Parts: sequence; structure tokens; C-alpha cells
Amino acid sequence: MKPITLPKSLLKLPYPWHISSGTQRRQQIEKLSYSPDESETSLEVLEQCLHTLSQFKLPSEDSIPESLMQYWDFSAEWLAQSMPTLGDFDLAKVEERLKEYEMASPTVAMVEDVGEYWLWWVLKDIVSTILKWLEDVFRKAKNVVPISRLIDITLRYLQQVEPHIAQSLLSCTAVIGWNEALPLLECVERNTSISSSVIDSARGYRQWILGSKSSALLG
Repeated sequence: MKPITLPKSLLKLPYPWHISSGTQRRQQIEKLSYSPDESETSLEVLEQCLHTLSQFKLPSEDSIPESLMQYWDFSAEWLAQSMPTLGDFDLAKVEERLKEYEMASPTVAMVEDVGEYWLWWVLKDIVSTILKWLEDVFRKAKNVVPISRLIDITLRYLQQVEPHIAQSLLSCTAVIGWNEALPLLECVERNTSISSSVIDSARGYRQWILGSKSSALLG
């Protein structure tokens, strides 16, 4: 089997961001404090995950069993039982799990593709969890999130990740950055090389912010 090596930075992600189970990670995140230090740490993890995702080539689903793909949320959690953290990732463990799944001899391609797809899924889920947590921090602690750094990360990776991830980045940046996010949103709108769905999202968030400002002035 081909070696799949994670960057060292991902192998040493801080607790609880390194937890591969989305359910367990979200439970532990509730215990985090809404502090500047935790916000900075979450942005560091966000940047590391986005960097890896930007270089990640999503494997074909052809060799992944349809029964696994059909209920992938559950499949990902099932695989996480053998690899509770990103640092535990090992194709040999993936192969063992597939054999438990009544597959006496899973092919090399199947093991590799399931493993890579699982890694992509976990990284994507960590990004999603961080963005939701940052919005929660903003609502409850306001000035704790370093907005300029969030905007910088969004700008840097917007075109390097899949459109739905880019849209989530824009959403979080718009909610937290508000007026400070307007130049970024305007820049995205003018960039014709960006996915149309991302441009539409930027336009919608910019109009939302400007509309809210107008309503506040009139009110």
C-alpha cells in the first residue's frame, strides 16, 4: 500500500481538535473557555487543516463500498473507534476495520481510498467545527476573536479549497468581521476566477451587512 503521511503539525494538534470522532470532539469543545488564547489556538488549527485540505486530492469513491458511503457519517465514526485521534491514522487499522465489516480480503485500492476519504472527512469536519465554535465565541465574548487574522486566513485559502468549504469560511468571516469583512467580500465578488457559488455567497453576505446597516440608520 502507498504511504499516506500526515504533516507533523496535524499529528500534534492540541486537545480537543485532534479528536477524530466529530461527536466526541464537539462534546469536548463545550468545555473550552472563550479566551483569546483558545481563539488563537483554534485559528492555528484552522490554518493547518485548510493547508492540508488545499493539497488534498479527494480519492475516487468507486472502490469504497456503497454501504459505507450511503451512511458515511456513521462509517466515519465507526472508523474513528480504531483511530481516535489524527495521530492514530494507519492504513493497517483501516484494513482491519474493513475485514470486520465482513470483507475477508479488501483490495489495496479500497483500503487506500477509504483511508484517504476518511482523512478528508475528518479534516473537513474539524474546519466546520472550528468555524461554528468561533461564531459561538463571538456571540458570547465579542472581541475575543482576532478578526484580522480570520480574514487573512479566509483570503489565503478561499480559492484553494472546495467551494462549500470556501462558503463556510465566508459565512464565519462575515458574521464575525461584519464591517471589517466588507473589503474581502467585495474583492471576492469582483474575482471572476472564483466559483460562482462562492461569489454568490459573498454578494449575499455583503448585501446582508449593508442592509442591516441601512436598517439600523433608518430605525
